[in-house]
Amino acid sequence: TQLVMRAAVGIPPEVIAHARTPVGQGIAGVSAQLGEPIYVDDHARIRAGTVSARELASATPGTPMSLTVPIKARGEVVGVVNITGRGDGLPYTPQDIQFIDALMRQAGFLLENARLMSGLGRLKAFNESVIDTIEDPLAVADADGRLAASNRRFRERFELGNGDRLAASLPLNAEQRPVLVRLLA
Repeated sequence: TQLVMRAAVGIPPEVIAHARTPVGQGIAGVSAQLGEPIYVDDHARIRAGTVSARELASATPGTPMSLTVPIKARGEVVGVVNITGRGDGLPYTPQDIQFIDALMRQAGFLLENARLMSGLGRLKAFNESVIDTIEDPLAVADADGRLAASNRRFRERFELGNGDRLAASLPLNAEQRPVLVRLLA
């Protein structure tokens, strides 16, 4: 499995387009594999090979110059955010770290909600296509007796749309109307 860079500031677009990091390799890859943030206070030690990303993941953050934080949805890592180099050149504070951790937890929550909403949209479309295969007119009313959903045959026959009041709109005789009103109540 690989991490794919989707967006960056200060990195050329052609680098973003081709950047891939195997999970478990490098700082971002280890953060993704372990599901833990990594705080780097000295990039020279990593480049020199005197400390590994795994060692950094288990270290207590001191005064980090870069933060690599996993984004999790339902407990699974779905991405990693790497924040390097504050504009003022100072290391990140404990408050910065807490803020970024909280922000990435919220990002994971939002990604999961977006995935669920997408699934609901597909489910709704499927349900509507199934309902439209029913040959008899079919309608669903809300608690106020308004048309909430209907199949194609119902719409063709009665020319009603969502939100229309069923009892007042359907061509019913004097005996049928009170029965429908009771059913919708």
